[in-house]
Amino acid sequence: TGHWLRDALQKFRVIIPHTPQTQAQWSPEWIDSSRWGQRGVLSELPQLLVDSTAENMHAGFDYSVYEFCQRDHPLLMAMQKGDTRHFVGCERVLDVGCGAGIFLDCLRQQNIVGLGVERDPVIANYARGMGLDVIDSDALEFLEQTDAQFDGIYCSHFVEHLSFDSVKRLIRLLTLRLRPGGVVVLTFPDPESIRSQLLGFWRDPEHVRFYHPSLISALAVSEGLQLEWSSVDAQPHQVVPFSEQPPPIASWEALPGAAGEERQSQYAPGKFDRFLEKLGLVPAHRIESLERNQREWIGEVKGLLEHQQQINTQLEQRTSALWDVSKTWAWNDNATLKLRKHGA
Repeated sequence: TGHWLRDALQKFRVIIPHTPQTQAQWSPEWIDSSRWGQRGVLSELPQLLVDSTAENMHAGFDYSVYEFCQRDHPLLMAMQKGDTRHFVGCERVLDVGCGAGIFLDCLRQQNIVGLGVERDPVIANYARGMGLDVIDSDALEFLEQTDAQFDGIYCSHFVEHLSFDSVKRLIRLLTLRLRPGGVVVLTFPDPESIRSQLLGFWRDPEHVRFYHPSLISALAVSEGLQLEWSSVDAQPHQVVPFSEQPPPIASWEALPGAAGEERQSQYAPGKFDRFLEKLGLVPAHRIESLERNQREWIGEVKGLLEHQQQINTQLEQRTSALWDVSKTWAWNDNATLKLRKHGA
């Protein structure tokens, strides 16, 4: 028990980076389970956390802590797990800017060997704590200095942190580090996504700009890579016109009876008609009047039904137009490109 608790206390420094780490505090004796009721970890840990928090209040802004706490680990795991399909058959995959190693963990679950590069030593240490192979280094410097070759490279949510010149440099280096026939997968916020534009992109203080998938694809092709798959091509974005004013709907007011007026009967019975009615008989002109009224009512009902059908059609058109516009909110937040280096 003492060993896993000791390791956990070492790892929790990722969240509270200024925690004191003297040998006396982290020694096995300090967290010996037999001493928990005396001077052990359970009695001292609360005060240790309070002291560490107090120190953090004056430590200034730490991007690594901010970025780490913004992450939704289960959501990112679900989002990135599907990208492992692009690396089936790869022997060694490089994750550029791997962060906490979420995609490396996904690769491991698929029995694919992965190596990560992460500039922040605290985040990299967290990933190594999960048993992942992660190097502390600036990604571009690593790509320039290493001679290693990979048959797969994953670069997720990295390009938006770079200037255009740095993106060109990145694409060139990725191509250089790919083996012939190898694949590189780039995922980044899609500038055509309303949700990315409004909700998520600008929360990260290190985001520089959006990059359109067609621009990244053109850069990659210029370096000798071939576009093999695009999430945008797989789910094309249909941009539909949308007027500020809603389409008109037919009015009921012009129809007969729309105002609720009662129909006036054209039949005025005379004395002879009333005499026949007492005998239980109906005069011929009364029958003709009723039949005429019936034909008029049937005509009005048909008109009402046709008008109702017209209104239903117009409402369906309104709903369809509104739905087409609403579907733009369902566009994927991210764009993914799969590119392959030409074989030898």
